[in-house]
Amino acid sequence: MREALRHGYEVLLGRPLDSFPAQARYELWFTVDTELLPEEERVTSLTVEQLVVGRPAAPAATHDRESPAFWLRYAVDYAHTLFVFDKHDLDDAPPELVAALQASHYALTGEELARVVDDAGLELAEVLAACWYACRRAVTDGTLLDAMDAATLSTAAPHWLMSRAQFDAMADRIRFEPRWETALAVIEDAPLREHLLMSCVDLQTSRWAGSWFDPKHKPDVWLEPVTHRGGEILAIWYTGEGQATRAVVKFEGTAVPIATELDADESHAIAEEPSAATTRPRAGKSRRSRQRFSRPTRPLRARAP
Repeated sequence: MREALRHGYEVLLGRPLDSFPAQARYELWFTVDTELLPEEERVTSLTVEQLVVGRPAAPAATHDRESPAFWLRYAVDYAHTLFVFDKHDLDDAPPELVAALQASHYALTGEELARVVDDAGLELAEVLAACWYACRRAVTDGTLLDAMDAATLSTAAPHWLMSRAQFDAMADRIRFEPRWETALAVIEDAPLREHLLMSCVDLQTSRWAGSWFDPKHKPDVWLEPVTHRGGEILAIWYTGEGQATRAVVKFEGTAVPIATELDADESHAIAEEPSAATTRPRAGKSRRSRQRFSRPTRPLRARAP
């Protein structure tokens, strides 16, 4: 089955896995609306320790668990996750935070954000409450194969394979994109083929089942902060009516979000209002009312446990 999965990934990517640079890092990034997350995984519930202590690289299967929601099958490295802020909601923000955000396309990693909080003596809860949304970095081992395993929810294969039958009476209404149904016909294992096709449903179906796979791999406006850090989108999937997105991202050489040097120009997607032609409004990512910041009497110190 592993060889068949590998073949399926090559079909989706349009080229052999071995043709991708071996020295690059391949990661899985995702966004998801806040109300779909359990309370402990929401931005406002995160602790200093989660922001400063990165999770080590490990196969995605290490943390995988059975769940119908893809975002609950990953462990998140919050130290390297990007926390995105809307420049229009920072009128009340401390100058130290604004300066750091202006220099980084209004997106800071957890470690960077914790450093600003500590150095400026800010209240972490207030800073996190002002966060617009997060581009979460899933824990994988850095290989393209593991990133694709995680992206297609195949880390536990042959267990927990997706299928139309899981949707009971609605199963007959699920439609796959014809181009991928034809392309993946080379996968002889029928259950595995259907599993992969559940990540290739058509746009209408993706509103309530499976995911739509963009054949052009166009960067999503909500993952733009990741591309500003040097990432290249290799594959991207959409779930719901814009509520969740996941992507396999390549970082060349030693480029990782925490270490990449940023250009000075601002992100158009974050610095300006997204146009209706570019994206649809999503719950959990709308503008907030102005946040009021205060400073604690004693600086917050970030310590590893």
